[in-house]
This record gives sequence, structure tokens and C-alpha cells, in this order.
Amino acid sequence: MKYIICGLAPGSGYGVPKLLEYLDDRLDQSKYTMLYPKVYNFRNKYLRWFVNKISKTFFFPMRLVGIQNKNIVLMHHQTIGLRLTKYLINNNKRIDYYVMDNAFFCLKSYNYLGSKNKECLECIGGKFENAFKNYCKPYPTKFKVKDNIIFLRYLKKQYKKINFYTLSNSNASLLKKHFGKDVRVKALYFITNDMISYQQNLKLPKKKVKHYDIVFHSHDLEPKGFNYMQELAKELNQYTLFIPTSKEIKNKKKNIFSNFVTWETGLKEIVMNAKLVLTLSLWSNTPEAATIKSFIYNGSVGLIKNKYGFANEIDHQAYLELSGDKNSDVKKIDNFLKKKNYIRLRKHSKIYLEKYFEKGKKSMHKFFNI
Repeated sequence: MKYIICGLAPGSGYGVPKLLEYLDDRLDQSKYTMLYPKVYNFRNKYLRWFVNKISKTFFFPMRLVGIQNKNIVLMHHQTIGLRLTKYLINNNKRIDYYVMDNAFFCLKSYNYLGSKNKECLECIGGKFENAFKNYCKPYPTKFKVKDNIIFLRYLKKQYKKINFYTLSNSNASLLKKHFGKDVRVKALYFITNDMISYQQNLKLPKKKVKHYDIVFHSHDLEPKGFNYMQELAKELNQYTLFIPTSKEIKNKKKNIFSNFVTWETGLKEIVMNAKLVLTLSLWSNTPEAATIKSFIYNGSVGLIKNKYGFANEIDHQAYLELSGDKNSDVKKIDNFLKKKNYIRLRKHSKIYLEKYFEKGKKSMHKFFNI
């Protein structure tokens, strides 16, 4: 029996919950047990908050304390908890760690430094004192900075005991840069139910959907390009732009539209109708769900290319390569749309998608026996 342990539950949204959902639907329960905090959906919001808090902070840890001398797969240690993750690594036989982001060296998880507007590699190799210098705060769980750094130092010492699995080869390169070339690491890639069902869902919706020239597809977080998207939007006055957020858009102009919608409540159709979809992650990003779904449901996608991000693995003909330099990127986007290059791009992105899913299904299915 192998235990898959995560501090997030399968469900709606992006990323880890969707990956867990994909696995939960396919794993052989005689070989795998998934352990995560159970989520209760009571109508009363106060009761719901209280019961889920108890589930997360009491019942979930109590289940994990009994896991000893087993084969385990850890996912997202930030939500499992630092002490619990240490306990599990110290007390089990085989440790597989499926890496979802860059929290193995960056306490912010998304290694992005706003003051430099680019991916940050200052803590690579164990130089964690730079986290204090740059006033970094742990995310998404608000650990104490000192406790988080103690954990990262522990992980650096224990890496030979762990088998790491990443979402991409570029992310695997980053692990080698941090831990050393002798680290055991392999790319498994990343697939979810709504990704593999795309062939049945690519028809444009019959209902009327507003068309926008450019759509931002990501969470409204600074490392994922939310602020940068607003900077670009100011300069792209001749195009209509949509940003899915309830946050205030600074200096909002008439050509910029915003509203909080999820994939299930209209964002999918908006993405499908766009001329260009931007997933502007500025950290050393893994293949995020928003990026892959943008390729699937549109095919005309703009990405930031940095040193260790996912764009390094994609054929340069399959996406619009952006740099994070505003003036340069505005010119590229304008030229791209004027020449209608999105038609050509969609053909190349379709070829890339087939390769991605071929690699992903093969490696994930082999590892999880599904």
C-alpha cells in the first residue's frame, strides 16, 4: 500500500485539487490510499468554517501520525504543515515527493521578486538568508519565516532520502541546481480531468459570449502576472482586454473589462473566443493548469520566457514568446494581432499539445499504475 498525502482536497479550481481529483478517479484503492483533510459543505457558513477548521487542524494530523514505515507520496508540504512533513520523512521507508511549485527552496512558493520584476534565484543552493534580506513571506500558508527556513535547511540535508518528481523537465533542472546533480528527480508532468476531456468540449458555445482581443488567464496574483497584465493593458489601447478578477484594476480604461468568473462560470467560453490568451507567470513556473487549458481551448497563447520556466520546454513556434519587458512585449503583442498570427500559432500549438499529453499520460500512468 502506498499513501498519497496532501493538505488540499480534490475538487474545483486549478492546480493541485484538480490533479488530486484526476488521481482519485483512477487509482487502484487496493494499492493506494489518499489522505487529505475532508471538506464539509454545510449551508451555514459559520458551521462550515468551524468543522473544516477542525478537520484540517485535528483529524487530518491525527491520521498522519499513524503513518510509519510506509511508502508515501507527499504533495504540497505547505498545506500538510512543516512539522508533519518532517515527521513523515523521518518515519517512513520510501519518500516520493511530487513537486507542485518551488517551495523546495523558496518560502514564497512562487520564486518571484517584485522589486526586480523577474524570477528570483537568490535562495538557490541554500542561501536562505536572502529571504530575510528581501522581506519574503511564506505563501500560501503563513508560517513564521524562521520556521520555514529551518524546514528548507532540513530538506536540503535530507534530499538524498527523497525521490523527487516534478511537473516538467525545466523544474527538474531547478532541483538539480538547488540540491546538486546527484538528486533523484524525474518529470511526471501534470494532467487533470478537464484537460483530457477537451476533445469533446472544443465547440464554441451557442450562447452569446462577449469577444475580447486579449484575455488574461491566471489567478490574480503578482507572481502570476496580474500586475504586469495591467501595465500591458494601459499601452494596448486599440484592443479589448478581459481580466477575470474582483480586484480593482488600476487606472482602468474603457477598453479594459474585468469581472470575477471561474472556468465553470464563463471563463472557459471567454478564453475560447479570444484572439490571444496571456498566462504571464513571472516565477520559474511549472506547467500551470491555466496555461495548459489556454493551449487546449484556444491555442493562441503568450508566455513569459525566463531561465527555468515551463516555456523552455515548448517549441518556440507554438506560443508567443514574451520577455517581461513592457515596451518590447507591447510591440510583440501589437504586431502579433495586426498580422493575425494567432491563426498560424494554433496549428503549431495543437502539435505541441499532442506531444505533451503523450509524455504526461505515459509517465504519470506508469508511476501511479493507472
